[in-house]
Amino acid sequence: MAGEEANCKQTKAVQREYSPLQKALAELIGTFFVVFVGCGGGVVLKEEAGLGHTSMAISSGVVVMIMIFCTAHISAAHLNPAVTLAFASAGLFPWIQVLPYILSQMIGSLLASLGLQLIVDDSTLFSLIVNQPLHHSRASFVMEVIATFALMLVNMKVSCHLGAGGVVGVLVGPFIIGTTVALAGLYAGPLCGGLSMNPARSIGPALVAVNFKSLHIFVIGPIIGALSSALIYNTITSTNNDSVVLRLYKHVVDFVRAGTHTTSSQKDMSCS
Repeated sequence: MAGEEANCKQTKAVQREYSPLQKALAELIGTFFVVFVGCGGGVVLKEEAGLGHTSMAISSGVVVMIMIFCTAHISAAHLNPAVTLAFASAGLFPWIQVLPYILSQMIGSLLASLGLQLIVDDSTLFSLIVNQPLHHSRASFVMEVIATFALMLVNMKVSCHLGAGGVVGVLVGPFIIGTTVALAGLYAGPLCGGLSMNPARSIGPALVAVNFKSLHIFVIGPIIGALSSALIYNTITSTNNDSVVLRLYKHVVDFVRAGTHTTSSQKDMSCS
């Protein structure tokens, strides 16, 4: 993990050249276009019979790729509250920056949703951009967890191995992440009707449409998937005890041992 930590630290060093306001604006703008294109695809799909689900999934992946390419050097291009929380939980992102990032992402999503509402001007058509399960809630929730787990796995790999990789990192990283988003969209559509993998992508349209039915599925699912992926990846790639999960495990074991030792001592005293 030493090499990965070095790369991550180098990436953070580059990011520190930008002010918190610049990072927040980069997250806002990036998330705006991710939501604007990703959600707008649902409207286009309804209006244009020639466009299929494949086109919508690919466009979502391409816009993510482009926004990461444009903003990664400024804010690391999280563009997703679940990703921000996951990086912080894995010890790869400062907790003090979590709230500004998430607020920026939410504002970007809200502005994109308001923009789409002004363009569409049809409540029935606009409602298509609000995430809803196709078959049943369980299918969508499980898919959100699994798909976001895979997406965060790729994010961890890109961040720790390609984050300071010069031209390779700048070009390959966005391509891999964008391809993952597109592939997940292609696979999830027929199974559950739609995929978020991003709480901001779901919350913004829900607020504008005032439709919070099933919103928890597309918020909680991605967060669980991203957190578990980051922590597991950080653990399996660690060569020492510095992993968050390993440290937590060690604390639990120490606590149990301390409790067992205290109980044994009390029994010995009572016997004496």
